[in-house]
Amino acid sequence: NRYIHDFEAMLRVILSARDGNALGVAILSSDMGKLYVALAQAIERLRQ
Repeated sequence: NRYIHDFEAMLRVILSARDGNALGVAILSSDMGKLYVALAQAIERLRQ
């Protein structure tokens, strides 16, 4: 949960910056981003 929270906070900062969309896409497609997506999906499955 902490990784997801920290990653989302980082994304919010990046996306709020000018021209942050390209960097946001790069981060989400990186290994860190893939881990974030996998963890977020797993947590959502556990909540159901």
